[in-house]
Amino acid sequence: MYPELSLPNESIGFRTHDKGTETLVDIYVVGKQEVTTHDYFWDGMKRTDKDTFIFQYTLSGEGAVSINGKDHQVKDGQAFMVEVPSEHSYYLPSHCNEWEFIFLTLKGPAAASCWRDITGKFGSILTIPSTLS
Repeated sequence: MYPELSLPNESIGFRTHDKGTETLVDIYVVGKQEVTTHDYFWDGMKRTDKDTFIFQYTLSGEGAVSINGKDHQVKDGQAFMVEVPSEHSYYLPSHCNEWEFIFLTLKGPAAASCWRDITGKFGSILTIPSTLS
């Protein structure tokens, strides 16, 4: 379904930019990860980063995200979008052994506006085709 991704599981953080310079949007973190442990759990109210916007797209396996108390499965070809801080958590569910995904975390007023516009129109769970037809 997907072209072979030979990228390692890696996160790249861009947290060294000048804090005195305000920009419309900044990449905060980008990466690819494969999770195989049920210790993987992020709580949107307990994270240290603030005013960030996370997009996480499933390549294979299955994850779960709870948003405002509602649980969602996130399978290959699906993504979720959340804001930090907010009432959400995401994790590898107990019935799954693997979740492989790519993610992008943005900061800034343009990111906030875009995220709120997209989630307002389409919700926090998106289905995105892996190939263009």
